[in-house]
Amino acid sequence: METLRRLPWTEEGRAAYVPPGDGIVNHLADLMEAEMLVAAEADASWGAGPGR
Repeated sequence: METLRRLPWTEEGRAAYVPPGDGIVNHLADLMEAEMLVAAEADASWGAGPGR
């Protein structure tokens, strides 16, 4: 059985998967995941301000 990567979006309400590799879909998923991490880090730092 081939390993699949779960994508950070859904297709018709269901999880989307793609074989790992260097294709455009994997590249787009990498970019989206990086943006999600940046946003999560910003949210975490905002909540960790002085007096919290």
